[in-house]
Amino acid sequence: MPDFRDDHVRHIQHRIDTGTGTGTDTGTDTGTGTGTDTGTDTGTPHWALALRDFVLACPWIGFGPHGGETQTQSKESLMEKTNVYDRARGIVRELQPLLHAIREEDKSLAGQLKRAAQSVVLNIAEARGSDAGNAKARFSTACGSAKEVRAALNVASDWGYIETHMATHLDEKLDEVCAITWYLGRRL
Repeated sequence: MPDFRDDHVRHIQHRIDTGTGTGTDTGTDTGTGTGTDTGTDTGTPHWALALRDFVLACPWIGFGPHGGETQTQSKESLMEKTNVYDRARGIVRELQPLLHAIREEDKSLAGQLKRAAQSVVLNIAEARGSDAGNAKARFSTACGSAKEVRAALNVASDWGYIETHMATHLDEKLDEVCAITWYLGRRL
């Protein structure tokens, strides 16, 4: 899985702000958002598409085809509107049957997966009650823990503890949580 990288996110935000989000990215992505966009969107990392789709679907965030940012909203308001806490809890609920299957084969990996999944939810909750600096750190930790959940599922699949398709749908949900927490951490 690709890393959730700031340069790709800046590029996606630039495409959203300029209304050039449809097309093949034939320009050079220098990390500054100066590439050109002229065809169908192929080769874009899944997490970047999740971020783009999330931002385009939520006009209250303040980025969109008309460009610019809208008024600053409170952390609590943005957390409520993104449902990031509920999304993370949904992932935990969906992990439960996979966790049981993994535990039968590898208790250590199951324990690490469980702790990482709990960390996602708990760090999002802690961010709500923290000052801006600590909230940014908590959102960052939540995203890192979501990546750890993904890695644990990949390892479990590689070892044959679970079927690959059993965890595939969670990849999209983990991408959404990473995209939202990344976004929230930078809005503070």
